Amino acid sequence: MVEGGWLTRGAIIIAEERADTAFTPPTGFTELDRRTYGDTQIVIMRHAA
Repeated sequence: MVEGGWLTRGAIIIAEERADTAFTPPTGFTELDRRTYGDTQIVIMRHAA
């Protein structure tokens, strides 16, 4: 997404993953919030580059 030019600086991204999975935001993204709902977690990030 980044290399393809789909994201602009400051874009907000939401990732959904299993709650028991260790998720680390990729390089160039800052984690803003993380929430767990049952067996699902969402990670809200901002694209910094």
